[in-house]
Amino acid sequence: MAVINDGSKSYQARAPIDVGIVNIEKTNLTIGPGIEVTGHGRIEGTETADLSNLRLMLQQRETGGIMFGGFSPAKLDDTRAFKLQDVSAGLFNLMVTGLPSGFYVKSVRSDQTDVLASGLNTEVQPAPLEMLLSPNAAQVTGSVQNPNTNSPAPGATVVLIPQEKERKDQQSYYKHISSDQNGAFTVKDVVPGEYKRFAWEDVEAGAYMDPDYLKPIDNKGEPLTLRENDQKSLPLTLIPADSPSGTDRSRTGGN
Repeated sequence: MAVINDGSKSYQARAPIDVGIVNIEKTNLTIGPGIEVTGHGRIEGTETADLSNLRLMLQQRETGGIMFGGFSPAKLDDTRAFKLQDVSAGLFNLMVTGLPSGFYVKSVRSDQTDVLASGLNTEVQPAPLEMLLSPNAAQVTGSVQNPNTNSPAPGATVVLIPQEKERKDQQSYYKHISSDQNGAFTVKDVVPGEYKRFAWEDVEAGAYMDPDYLKPIDNKGEPLTLRENDQKSLPLTLIPADSPSGTDRSRTGGN
């Protein structure tokens, strides 16, 4: 992958390579301007909200992908239209930040394509995006208990892990927060759906997106179904640092 920023413009190029047992030579990347992706946002129902802080970018579909979408994020204009400029060819997730409290992105469509489920393909010019925002996000509160001491667990990492196949490799659907000094937590602005909830004493950031990391403790994840406007209060049992997958060391094999 190659990226050049030239003032207010961003130019990108990328190509797949297979690394085997021989040297790779004469691999060329031709950098040029990308395409423009346009779209429009609206709020479901009669709700009104200030969307001036909302920003949109594109992220490679692969986990941990680089952000794209031009030199700076796109924002909504007075008609709630937006433009993502100089977008390179590829498959992307639409990343939305700055949503008002209680809101979530309910759907993004490009003609007949469900962009949230299948991604945005920019190998060809996509149809304008239609983004629907909902003011009916869910919320989860609760407390974390340490099974070794039968007492609250402050500073635990609470994570909601999506269970829908199309969401498991998308970072935006994962919610994480630390419990307070009393072991209590509140997870706001959660997208309705199916989750498993975990609480770790010690976990490497992002390790919970790795299926191999979760495998030894998957049965410790407590199922959670959230619908719009749900406000659920639930207890959680801590996964201590000395248990399987209790730390990043158990995943990497370190001492």
